[in-house]
Amino acid sequence: SNLTKMAQEMSQDEVGRPYHRDIIVGKVLPVFDYIKPILRRIMNVVEGKNPEKLTEEEEFRFLAVLIGNPSLKGSPPPESYEEFKLELALRIQDTFMSLLTVGKLSPDVSGLPLGNMYVEFFANFNARLNKNVLGSVTRSHAIDGSKFPLFDCRFVPGFGFQVAQGLTVWTVCQNYFWLGTILLRFSESR
Repeated sequence: SNLTKMAQEMSQDEVGRPYHRDIIVGKVLPVFDYIKPILRRIMNVVEGKNPEKLTEEEEFRFLAVLIGNPSLKGSPPPESYEEFKLELALRIQDTFMSLLTVGKLSPDVSGLPLGNMYVEFFANFNARLNKNVLGSVTRSHAIDGSKFPLFDCRFVPGFGFQVAQGLTVWTVCQNYFWLGTILLRFSESR
């Protein structure tokens, strides 16, 4: 699909190796360009200004407000706009690479696992995990995959890694929507 091709072109070279950090910002530049009108709109609402173009300082400030600290856990927060863009570009690359990997590993997904395909993939993955792994191991506690299924919500949008890393602005309103949708599909697939 076009989205798969775009994710590949922005995150990895022709043989599937991740782009080096020296060039990744340039590769994901279309993502930054896509959100610039959103940043201008925020400036209009917050400060009553409507510039045709934001300065780098303004972009840095409003991206920081929207996204928070893009650095991985344990890394120091960026001190300049260049560092911020690099850390954010690396997170975008990691997300694209993860989506591409899931798309290759799952029979439930054709293309990128977004929206409904993500729900299908994640619910079916958890159901297969319970049936094929947890259900076949002798356990001395309730979570055995057949009597009491385990549902791991670390990768539900808005939970786990992203919450702790500052992306809650994007996901906090959707946490329970995603969790409810995936849990419903999970219960149907059991």
